[in-house]
Amino acid sequence: MPNPIVVSQTNYTQVPAGTCAARLQEITDLGMQDKGFGAKHYLSLRFVTSHADPQTGDPLTIERLCTSSLNSQSALRPIVEALLNGAPIPQRLDLNDLLGLPCQLVVTLKAGKDGRQWARISAVLPPVAQTSAPAAPQPAAPRYAPPAAPQPAMAARAPF
Repeated sequence: MPNPIVVSQTNYTQVPAGTCAARLQEITDLGMQDKGFGAKHYLSLRFVTSHADPQTGDPLTIERLCTSSLNSQSALRPIVEALLNGAPIPQRLDLNDLLGLPCQLVVTLKAGKDGRQWARISAVLPPVAQTSAPAAPQPAAPRYAPPAAPQPAMAARAPF
């Protein structure tokens, strides 16, 4: 008799809609993925917010998926510009330099296919001086996570 597969639904507290102080906590390299428009190099950006989970007191996190492109129409470019707080984007950008930088997030709720409301990052703005962003994490190791398998085509196309 085969072992039954138990599926449990994880309940977690979402970041509430509105504007909140945050810091870029982690960047995960998802490698080349094809989402119906050709293969592109994707990154997942995780932000830790100033909101706390009411049950545990831990800061709430939220993620934003984007391609690694920094062209003028990309989703990553305005995020980098906000994190650099108006400073010009360097010719060669090291993703580790962005970790721990403060910003503001504009979070909205969007209905999913299942009808549930999901928090999503609508915009990343430069930090406001009077707001208190959560403390920068003190990772034991670099928080930039490269893809598990080498992606030879990725190195030639990556803007960093």
